[in-house]
Amino acid sequence: MNTLTDKAVIRRQMRMWRQTLAPDWVVEHGRRIQAQVERLREWAEARTVCCYLAMGGEVPTRELIRACQAEGKRVWVPAWREAEARYGLALWREDVALCPGLGGVLEPVDPQWSPGEPVEVVGVPGVAFDRNGGRLGHGRGHYDQLLAAPALRGAFKLGLAFESQVLDQVPMDRHDVPMDGVVTEQSDYRCVKPK
Repeated sequence: MNTLTDKAVIRRQMRMWRQTLAPDWVVEHGRRIQAQVERLREWAEARTVCCYLAMGGEVPTRELIRACQAEGKRVWVPAWREAEARYGLALWREDVALCPGLGGVLEPVDPQWSPGEPVEVVGVPGVAFDRNGGRLGHGRGHYDQLLAAPALRGAFKLGLAFESQVLDQVPMDRHDVPMDGVVTEQSDYRCVKPK
């Protein structure tokens, strides 16, 4: 089987698994994951972070983002830049109005775009992850492109996942950006990238 086929099979299986998740289960396990993230040294020490706004079946992030703001961290969220056909970073504030963007992902209605300041830690969603930093997204490459941007290039890349999303191995291509860690409701995986 080639890599694209492997990825398609994993995506299909994970989407089917996500459809079985009860909303209460997602909330409960999501709280555990967010609490784990807050205890991480990289997250605790960061002054500037980026985190996604969760969609159905993804690890919730709203409490984590609120905690960041309460601690005085600067928080950026991914938002679609229509004119450039790519994601950029928009400033998050609790009072900002949100609307569905590309694929229904929530984003600020009137984004205040990042001037390119470096982000220290970025919370990353995914369809599946592995313990070596492998990440499988939805297949459009938008997140890999965002993670390769100058502002995020040096950031600690942290996958947020339910334990069932962590596989033995996720197929990776050259353009796929690996994670530095993955946090689940059960574990904090520090990724050792193969040389």
